[in-house]
Amino acid sequence: MNVVAEGIKITFSDKLDKKAAEDVDNYNLQQWNYRWLENYGSPHFKVSDPKKQGHDEVEVESATLSPDGRTVTLKIDKLQPVMQMKVDYTLKMADGTQCAAPFITPSTW
Repeated sequence: MNVVAEGIKITFSDKLDKKAAEDVDNYNLQQWNYRWLENYGSPHFKVSDPKKQGHDEVEVESATLSPDGRTVTLKIDKLQPVMQMKVDYTLKMADGTQCAAPFITPSTW
């Protein structure tokens, strides 16, 4: 995954099904920050309201598959630095195989 000006790019090892890759409903993104404490570990705090615990949903405005069929660019309005972002996706590969997995980024900036 790479952060770019318009959002994030996710590259897969194999080609994706174009229709599935470009359907924004196939992606679910959440973001949050931590608060540095003297004890190890921190609850998750909303980026939108740092005083509240929890995650913020991140809206994917569009998803565009690259010409090589392996990289999806997710357009995200007002992407900002966060400590963690979780990306869940349910896609199909070009050969029809289902591909679903979550991953958590260490930082988006």
